[in-house]
Amino acid sequence: MTTCILLDTVDSLLGRLNYTALSDQTLMEMLIDGIENKQKVTGHPSDSKDIGEWIGLTIVEENVTVIFWNRLDLEGSLNLEWFPPKLRNVCVIRNNLTGTIDLSTLPSGTEELYLHQNEFRGSVDLRTLPSGLMEFCLSHNALHGSIDLTHLPGSITEVDVSANQFSGSVDLTSLPTSLMWLLLQNNAFSGNVDLRHLPDCICMLNLSMNQFSGDSTIPAAAFDLVNVANTQLVKQTIE
Repeated sequence: MTTCILLDTVDSLLGRLNYTALSDQTLMEMLIDGIENKQKVTGHPSDSKDIGEWIGLTIVEENVTVIFWNRLDLEGSLNLEWFPPKLRNVCVIRNNLTGTIDLSTLPSGTEELYLHQNEFRGSVDLRTLPSGLMEFCLSHNALHGSIDLTHLPGSITEVDVSANQFSGSVDLTSLPTSLMWLLLQNNAFSGNVDLRHLPDCICMLNLSMNQFSGDSTIPAAAFDLVNVANTQLVKQTIE
């Protein structure tokens, strides 16, 4: 396997392979190392086939910029820490992938990340998202724990973490002004929610099917854009 022949790139301080020294070919092979049916991606029983012939990749000047693996019935895990450094768009959806999601390892230039409708587990730290990220969807997985929405990237327009097992309270007082879609429905969030400081461009805030409770005032312009169905949260218009 690739990792066995690259011992000269081991970083003695980090105890891991030297990321910057690896080609995109090697990184992609390591990315899918935990996938059981790699041939769904490589089109070949061996994962060593040139990535230029892999399914769903966009490659610009030998750099992988887009990964689009939709409904390939992929089984196993995806080693996200080996995403190629020039990657911009990731769409790995409607598969059967498991494991955890470490958002701190995403390439700095990532603009879109779609990993919904898989079987990812564990917690996620939204404070570590790349600064230029615009669209982010982890819905319909088995993720849990609390989430911090107070340090989202300033460029982000969509955040969808619906249909997971997230819990705890949510702070919506410091959302970026660019945010248009925030989908939190079908989790186990609880407590009251301060809705007085929503972005002016908000198109949809879905809080439904959670354990929110209490009264919450909201600007009249956003009143109909906030869905609180199947919660104990009561919306009140700011006079």
